[in-house]
Amino acid sequence: MKKLHPIFLFLLFFSCNEDTELISEPEPIAFERVQPNLSGHRGNVGNLAVYHDRLYYSNVQNPGYFTTSGGHTQFDMNTYNMDMGQAIDEHFLIGPLRDLKTLVFNPTQNFSSTFANRLNITTIPGVPEDAILALGNMFKLNFGLNENHFLFTYQSSTGTKALIVELNIVETPNVARVLMNPAQGQQVLNVTPINFQIDVSNNNHIEVGRVFPYKEGWVASTWISSLAVPLYISKDGSAKVIPQGHDIMEKRISFISLEHSPSGELFATTETELFYSQTGNVEDLTPIAQSNQWMRIRFIGDRLVCFVGMDIIYEIINYKDSETIDLRLLENKGLEDLLIRDIELFNGKVYLATNAGLFTKLLEDFWEEKMVPSGGTMGLPIERLK
Repeated sequence: MKKLHPIFLFLLFFSCNEDTELISEPEPIAFERVQPNLSGHRGNVGNLAVYHDRLYYSNVQNPGYFTTSGGHTQFDMNTYNMDMGQAIDEHFLIGPLRDLKTLVFNPTQNFSSTFANRLNITTIPGVPEDAILALGNMFKLNFGLNENHFLFTYQSSTGTKALIVELNIVETPNVARVLMNPAQGQQVLNVTPINFQIDVSNNNHIEVGRVFPYKEGWVASTWISSLAVPLYISKDGSAKVIPQGHDIMEKRISFISLEHSPSGELFATTETELFYSQTGNVEDLTPIAQSNQWMRIRFIGDRLVCFVGMDIIYEIINYKDSETIDLRLLENKGLEDLLIRDIELFNGKVYLATNAGLFTKLLEDFWEEKMVPSGGTMGLPIERLK
C-alpha cells in the first residue's frame, strides 16, 4: 500500500480546515455620536421634534436644531432645568431655568437672541412671590403651549396650583412669532384657573404630571389627592375625565405617551397598557396590549417603536391587532447603559436623544434586529390581552 507524501497530507488537512471554518457573524452597526460639543456636561439631551425641515432638540445648555443641508444652529447658552424638560412646538422651544421661576421662549424660526424673551411666573397676576414651577413626573413636560395659551403648574407656600395663561405673542418682520418683551408691553393677557370638577374626596392636592397639546387644549395626566386621573383640559379652563370604557378611577390611568400615526390614528401608553384609537380621538382609546413597564412609543415613518428601561428599543409588530401584536428587539450597540429620552426620524436617519448626547443611525440600519445570546433573556414590556 502506497503511503501519501507528508506534504500532500498537510495540504489536504489545510484545505479541509479552510472549507469547514465557521464564518463569523458580521458586527452589528453601532449608533454614532452627533456633534462632539453635545457631550460631557452638555450631553444632557431631552426631547426631539421636526418642524420646518429641521430637527429641534432640547439640551441642558444649548438647545438648537439641524437642517436637511447639514447646518447646525444652537440657541443662546442658558442653564436649563432638565428635570422639567423643554417643550417644542412649531414656533417655540420653551425651557425653564434652574431657578424654576423663569421660562425662556426661544423662537424656532429665524432665531435671534434679541427675541428669546423670558417669562417670570411671579409676574403673572395672582401667582405668589414664593412660587416656583412644580416638577412633573412621567418623563417630565407638565407644561405646554397650544397656540397662544400656556398651561403650567406652580407650587408655593399656599399649595400646588395649575393655571392657563393667554400670552401676548406678537408677529415681527424677521421672526414669525415671539413672546412680548416685558420692557415693551404686557406679556400675559389673561389668567384662567383650571376648574377640576372631579368627584374625588379630599381633592385638596392637585398635580399635573404630564401634558400633551391636543385639539383646543391638552390631554393631561393628573393626580388628585394622589389618585391618577386623566383629563382633557380646554383653553377655557374646563377639565373633564377622559372615558376609556372602564372605571377610570379604579384603573388609575396615567398617560406616558400619546402619538398619532401618519394616517391619523392615535396610540397611547400608560403604566399598564398600550391603547389604540382608530378615529384618532382620545375618547375612543381602547386597550390592545398589557404592559409591565413604563413604555414610551414613537412612529418612525409608519412603523411603531417603543423604548423602555435605559437603552432597550423594540419594534412593535402588528400594533393594531390585539391578537397578533408582537415585539422585535432592535440593535442598540453604541447606546449601552445610556438613558434613551426620545427618538425621531429626520433626513433619512434616526436620531436618539440620551442623557449623554445625541446619537444617530441610517434608517435602513436602524431596523437591524438584536440577537440575544443563547440562554439570555429579555423581559418583554408588553403581552397580548388575555
